[in-house]
Amino acid sequence: MRLINKKPGPALAIFLSTLPFLVIFVAYAIASHLRLLENPSDKLLPSPAKVLETAQRLLTGPVQRANSAVA
Repeated sequence: MRLINKKPGPALAIFLSTLPFLVIFVAYAIASHLRLLENPSDKLLPSPAKVLETAQRLLTGPVQRANSAVA
């Protein structure tokens, strides 16, 4: 059987499907780190920790118009 016709096993299929996301995340983290070394107040590529902090604040905080929590 030719290599192109082989189907990967379940573990390899999961690994191959998550690989592009891991590569993009690592590239973003490296680029963000390099930009933040030059300019700590850079807002174009914030650190992943800052992205998670902002998402948590926006998703769990009160709605500005209604003064109540979103969820």
